[in-house]
Amino acid sequence: MQLMQWNFFLESGLLTFDPSSKTLRIHYDKYHDVVGKMLKKVLEVQYEGDKAAADKFIDQYTTWDENLHGAIAKNIRDQQRYRFRLFKYAALGE
Repeated sequence: MQLMQWNFFLESGLLTFDPSSKTLRIHYDKYHDVVGKMLKKVLEVQYEGDKAAADKFIDQYTTWDENLHGAIAKNIRDQQRYRFRLFKYAALGE
C-alpha cells in the first residue's frame, strides 16, 4: 500500500521528485486534499466491488521506476547507520 500511496501522491502533486538531487519534496499545503482524494477513491473501488476496476487501480499505482523509486530507496539505505537492532530482555535473563 505504501508504494500505491507514494505513486498517488506523486501523480496528485503532493510529492515531487527532483531528478538532479534525487530527493522528494512534500507540498504540505496539498496534504489534506490529496489524502482525502485517495481515501475517496479507495472507498469507491471497495464499495463498487468490481474486481476489474480494483485490479486496474492496483496496477495503476504499483509501478516501480528504478530511476525514481530506486534512487530514493538508495538514499534511504545510504543514510541508515544501523540496519538491524538487537534487543535484550532482562525478563529472559539476557
